[in-house]
Amino acid sequence: MPPSSQLPDWLYVFVSPGNAAAVMNLQLTGRYSSPVLADLSNSTFAAAYRDGSADFLPFVPNPALSTSFLSPFIVGLTNDYNVEYNAELARRAHFKDAPSRFTGIFAFESMEVCETVSQRHNWRLGEVQRFKPLHVLRAARVNMEIVTLARRAYRRAGFSQEAIDHLWHAYWSGADSYQMDLPTVDARGREQPSVGAIWEWIIDGVLQHESKAQEVSAP
Repeated sequence: MPPSSQLPDWLYVFVSPGNAAAVMNLQLTGRYSSPVLADLSNSTFAAAYRDGSADFLPFVPNPALSTSFLSPFIVGLTNDYNVEYNAELARRAHFKDAPSRFTGIFAFESMEVCETVSQRHNWRLGEVQRFKPLHVLRAARVNMEIVTLARRAYRRAGFSQEAIDHLWHAYWSGADSYQMDLPTVDARGREQPSVGAIWEWIIDGVLQHESKAQEVSAP
């Protein structure tokens, strides 16, 4: 993973107007801040963050679940979290210096990349705002399309631990493409969907909005 020193001078973030806390913080401070900064004054947390042992998982699978047969509603409800759960376990085990997807700010390195994201995933291009990296604790450049493929795959099939490890190692190590072997929707055959790269930055730190760029001073 490229070090944070290779961050571009400007970053582009899709700022959802529906995220009240983020919008309010941006209006009040002119900054986007990852939540880890708020707890670094806690020496116990700060030590765990530094050595990579901090636990950011909000939920864990229930070991007492009585059945492995779940309704489509529950499978759909838990699918995306299982993607994030496995991604976080892989990060914590093998990529401790990377920011967690549960704590980081997601940003793109150019407006052109944002346009690609908007066209491919129907994100609203009008929500993009420009920021300058101000205070960066950790940063990782990762391929967001691997997560897109994982969400599709997790809805289709179960995977061995070896396959899960391989998938998320590719993601955190910055693979520029990935292919999976999946059952077809009708479960009568197999298909091998693949993805290329859309590069995305995950950042633990502070981003200064361009409207406040002349007021930059690290916290």
